[in-house]
Amino acid sequence: LPMLRTRRRHEVAGLSLGWRAENRMLASFKLAPIAHPDRFSAEVFLSREVHEPYSPSWSLDGWTQIPYNPKMSPNFFPSYHDSSMRYRAADHLGITDERRIAAIVRSSFELASSRASLSLG
Repeated sequence: LPMLRTRRRHEVAGLSLGWRAENRMLASFKLAPIAHPDRFSAEVFLSREVHEPYSPSWSLDGWTQIPYNPKMSPNFFPSYHDSSMRYRAADHLGITDERRIAAIVRSSFELASSRASLSLG
C-alpha cells in the first residue's frame, strides 16, 4: 500500500476542482419546430452519478498507540503522543461512475382521412 492517499483535487487556473462524495447531474432537452411541434420532435434525457464511498477507517491521518492488552482497541490521536506510531491510511476505495442516456424521436403526419404517427425510443 502506498504511504500517501490518492490525490482527489486538482488545481486548474487557480481553482481547486474535484469530485465530492456524491455528485449527480441531470439534463434533458427537446428539439421540435415551434409552428407544428406534433409533426416531429426529438427528446434526450441524460443522467450521471458519481459516488465516492466514504469510510472513516480509510481516511485517518495521524498517530496511533497499540495497547499491550490485545483485547483493547488501538488509540488514535491527531498529533504525536509518547510511544505512538505514525498512521496514514491508504485510500483505495473506488469511485462508482454511472451514466444513462435515453432518447425519444416522434413523427406524425396526416393523410387524406387519417393520421399516422411513429415513435422510436
